[in-house]
Amino acid sequence: MASRNLRLPREKISLDLLAAWVCEVHGIRSGELLSGSRRREIIEARRIMSRLSVKELGYSGAEVARYLGVTNSCVTRAASS
Repeated sequence: MASRNLRLPREKISLDLLAAWVCEVHGIRSGELLSGSRRREIIEARRIMSRLSVKELGYSGAEVARYLGVTNSCVTRAASS
């Protein structure tokens, strides 16, 4: 009898919850995260949000890009860095 690899699906937290956490850690408002601002702390928060949501939680780059209001390539670059 062959052994099977039983992997339980990981529960994804919502992008809203992740965004709230990232904003709290960075001391910014959620509106700023989604605003398109080019301030350094906002860019860094978006980078972390992109990396966590794509690499750790399994969201697609397109989903995250739509949520953040940025391009898909922006999210892809942030997630791979």
